Amino acid sequence: MKIRTIISAAAALCFVAPAFAQNLDPTVNVTRNYEGKLLEVDKPAMQVNVPDSITHFDLDFGYTVLENHYKGSYQFVPYVLDMKPNPDAYREKRFWIRAGAGYTLHPTFDAVWSPRISDSFRLSVYGTHRSYVGKYRSLDGQLGTAGAWYHAKPKDSFGYDLYSRVGASGRYDWLGGCLTFDAAYMDIATSEASFAKRIYARHYDAMDLGARARCVRDDDNYFYWDAGLGIRYGVDNMNGFSSADMTGFGGQVDEFLFRLRSSLGPVIKYHHAVLVDLEANIATYGKTLESHSGNLAITPKYRYRTDRLNVEAGVRIDMLIKPAETNAIMSTPMNRGVGQLVYPHIAADYAVIEDWLDIYTNIGGGTDPNPYSKMLESRHHFGAAMYANGTPLIDNSIEALSAKLGLRGNLFKRFKYDLSGGWLYNQKAPLDAIRNNLPALDYLSYQCAFASLKYGLETQDVTVDGWIDYKWTNVCNLCDKDPTYLNVVEPSRFHAGVKAEYNWRKRIFAGASLESSINRRIAGTAGAYVPWYLDLGLNFEYRFKNGVSLWAEGGNLLNQTIQREFGYSENGVNFTVGICFTL
Repeated sequence: MKIRTIISAAAALCFVAPAFAQNLDPTVNVTRNYEGKLLEVDKPAMQVNVPDSITHFDLDFGYTVLENHYKGSYQFVPYVLDMKPNPDAYREKRFWIRAGAGYTLHPTFDAVWSPRISDSFRLSVYGTHRSYVGKYRSLDGQLGTAGAWYHAKPKDSFGYDLYSRVGASGRYDWLGGCLTFDAAYMDIATSEASFAKRIYARHYDAMDLGARARCVRDDDNYFYWDAGLGIRYGVDNMNGFSSADMTGFGGQVDEFLFRLRSSLGPVIKYHHAVLVDLEANIATYGKTLESHSGNLAITPKYRYRTDRLNVEAGVRIDMLIKPAETNAIMSTPMNRGVGQLVYPHIAADYAVIEDWLDIYTNIGGGTDPNPYSKMLESRHHFGAAMYANGTPLIDNSIEALSAKLGLRGNLFKRFKYDLSGGWLYNQKAPLDAIRNNLPALDYLSYQCAFASLKYGLETQDVTVDGWIDYKWTNVCNLCDKDPTYLNVVEPSRFHAGVKAEYNWRKRIFAGASLESSINRRIAGTAGAYVPWYLDLGLNFEYRFKNGVSLWAEGGNLLNQTIQREFGYSENGVNFTVGICFTL
């Protein structure tokens, strides 16, 4: 299976979603001759065959080389699914739907309708839903003693975690350029309660609008241009209790996000290009939170390309907006982190053996204002009601310097891999922490050395995808010198997963998956840690000749306590059954 990124319409705005969602790898197409990439390969995934009309080119000029160590319960990229329709389903079919439910309750729904309009204009209407409704596990843990720490909850604690997105996206091509656009509605709702009382509830609604236009030319000499604009308006309604004093809390956060991306400059004699990238991010908040944040980054750069070598070098001039307001709930300033003004921007890719082995490197840095909804999408229980602990609710991420070196290629055109490693220094970045014996976030500096292997194998009957990530940080060492790091949770040093699937005559599909993360140490404690887990899953699908398939999957079959979102563990083994069909 090819190791590649499928960025679908349902994954969110072609510009707005990458701007506001988490962990979306950027790819900026600068014509066939000049492709400005991060020179990275995403973690392989079992992929669905999707029509071109719902794939997009992401305009997120990224710089980070390390994925966030904390992720929400729903790391879902729509249409990168465990179950796949017939390989040729979209050549003649224009409607695809997949839905399922089971126990514990994890309803899933995905649908895409792509009407045929013309060769130059393509449109897709899509929808996706992921949720959990049920109990949250509660196992008491004490920071003062050695052993596993859990978010202590009432024994009858239950709640829900819901994510939905619906929208329409399209693309229009003309001679020399193309336009992509997207409009979508997103909803995130979470709740936690016991039979005695409701602990908290929240409901976040947002509208996204975005568009991007760029030139598409193969000339040796021309002026290249690429520009994208995205906006989001969201409202988060919360009510519950403050974790600091357990007094009543209720509030509303209004959010407006604006994001601009552009790249322009001359391409000279095929091999050379002098470009300037512009990135602007602005976030304003109203009602309960009265604040704003943002940054402006300008990156002049030079590119050189041959058939085997690609080199890009420049500097990123990155300026942060420093707000004067404070967090009205906690009386602590937000987005006060200040980074350096200039960051390096260097990337290179050399084909040692063309089509078989590449060596690549990149050196960079930059800032991220961490908009409210971006933090919420990565951690659905994020919010002011749960983090009244004297630390900023939101602060800037500042990657002072990062360096990465890697090899990627394939063996016999069946086994593909990406092996990389490097180092980075975060002057400020979000870290899981424990405050008042409750899960929280803190924004601190640390160093990280990392290594990663991503791989994929595909034969006629078998597909295998997997990844291995190793991350070392000095978070626990810093606690000996700075009490600020007390009870900060170290990122998982080892995280790995693999998925394998066998098909019999493209009709019966059966597979298994395994994911594991080792203990995460808690700084400054007497051996306390967030426990490791091993998540075993199975899946099965039977495809009928009429385009209908029945599928089933099971997760957490070893009944582990899994905290994919720190402090929250969904309850036990789960099974889901469903149907998939095309029209």
